[in-house]
Amino acid sequence: MRKLLQKEGIGWVEKQIISNDQFNQLLELYPEQDKRSYKIIPILASLLIGLGILTFIASNWSLISNPIKLSIIIIVMLGFYGFGERMVGKGSLVMGHCFVSLGVITFGAGIILTGQMFHLSANDVTSFIVWGLAGIVMTYLYRSSLLFYLTLVILNFSQGISMITYNQFSFVTFILLMIGLGLFAFKYRHNIVVILLSTSVFIQSLFLFSDYDISWFWMLVPVYLFYVLADIFPKDFFFSIYRKLSLVFFFIFSLYMVLFRSSESFSAFHFITFLVIALISISFKWKNNRLFTGYEWIIIIPAFYLFPLTDVIYIFMMYFFSMYLLWHGFKLRNRVTVNLGSFSFLFSTLVAYLNLTWDFMPKSISFILGGGLLFVIYYLLQKQKNKWLIDGGGD
Repeated sequence: MRKLLQKEGIGWVEKQIISNDQFNQLLELYPEQDKRSYKIIPILASLLIGLGILTFIASNWSLISNPIKLSIIIIVMLGFYGFGERMVGKGSLVMGHCFVSLGVITFGAGIILTGQMFHLSANDVTSFIVWGLAGIVMTYLYRSSLLFYLTLVILNFSQGISMITYNQFSFVTFILLMIGLGLFAFKYRHNIVVILLSTSVFIQSLFLFSDYDISWFWMLVPVYLFYVLADIFPKDFFFSIYRKLSLVFFFIFSLYMVLFRSSESFSAFHFITFLVIALISISFKWKNNRLFTGYEWIIIIPAFYLFPLTDVIYIFMMYFFSMYLLWHGFKLRNRVTVNLGSFSFLFSTLVAYLNLTWDFMPKSISFILGGGLLFVIYYLLQKQKNKWLIDGGGD
């Protein structure tokens, strides 16, 4: 907004619509945002230093005696922790958190290297769980999103190692992810933190279903529950993000069903579970005067029971979701939502065109008609978007 005001305000002053003093007063209402992109520099620097130290130690590890190895690990780890704490005490949070992160990395590397020194064999991911637990402690101690991201990577890596190497799902890792990092995300309410955590939970849930040979459509139930939480706590920022993520997931799921036409035998228990969750959702929508959002459940209906028309039904679901985004964006004058709605509408059109017309229309004609249709739709949407956002204002 400040950039637009700076650009247009000069012309207003020249045309004597406002005075120069009034122009400066308007600028003061929109203070220039602090550029924080430079903060990535110490993060990258600490990453490179950590990799350099680990590479150097690993390449010369066999030449060092065990007592010296342990001394190196302890000294380096405590050095990073101590210097990080000192920087935090001086108010340099970014640098401090970077060095504390290096301490966590050194702690994990020390666990692995110590196991190699004494030829300890592992039958599970206990070492990674201990490493992740240390990361969680430091995350809460320093209230750092950087430490959160590092711990998230450790726990996801732990689950991946458990599945690939040991062929078993690690419930301890999953609980640490859900509760340990979940409470941090709930308390500090950062968009990226919530998005990455929910994505990790969903991916690890897929691992759980795969490990226990649970039918794939049960993975929808956790997403149903995420959506319902937003109905139970409609004014809570944390759960509102889960609601948006749930809708985006069901759009992606609809795309999957259109492209692959997966079928599944009817499961009465799953369908009853869906109905119960849907009723809970609608009842809380009614209680919180948000019943008008009930039509969002149209895109969530498990239409894969209606095979062989699944692909057609899900195409209409994708269109419905796109129109919902456009309507919601226009209503709130929100440019990002309108752009997402425009993109998803065009993408849904492209998918429908490829899925329904590819086999029976000549390829050249189908390309021309499809491209022309997309241009026409894009032009109409852009024209309507500009009318709403430029004339009416928007974010």
